[in-house]
Amino acid sequence: MDVILGPGLNIKRCELGLRQLSVGPDRTLYPCVQFVGDPAFRLGDVHQGIDEAARQALYTRNEEEKPGCERYGIRARCNHYCACLNRQATGSIDEVSPMQCAHERIVLPIADRLAERLYNQGSALFIQKQYNDFYPLASLAEDRLHS
Repeated sequence: MDVILGPGLNIKRCELGLRQLSVGPDRTLYPCVQFVGDPAFRLGDVHQGIDEAARQALYTRNEEEKPGCERYGIRARCNHYCACLNRQATGSIDEVSPMQCAHERIVLPIADRLAERLYNQGSALFIQKQYNDFYPLASLAEDRLHS
């Protein structure tokens, strides 16, 4: 079976300030709530706007392949690109925790086998959730109707 969502899965990932920003109590902009208060990750403020050069530089830095990841075929799908997770686990956005790496290598094949089973069984909810781009919106609407 092919990868459930194909090689483009990582387009659904957090993009470290490219599409969403966090605002600190002092109205400073950061790429994620994990970085609020750290001047090294400041991307502007609500009055002056976004420092596009800083934002693009941070995004480009995070896009670089992490040392040790290049040998794994799952790297297009794992969380090694998550700057927040990397920083929490290792103190650096450029370094992946060995524990996280081991976890991803164990869990992804299990998830693939389960997904293949659900797909082959024709699980409507699984197929809807994984392949319908409007699922989040439809799910929200459904939740609102039932609350």
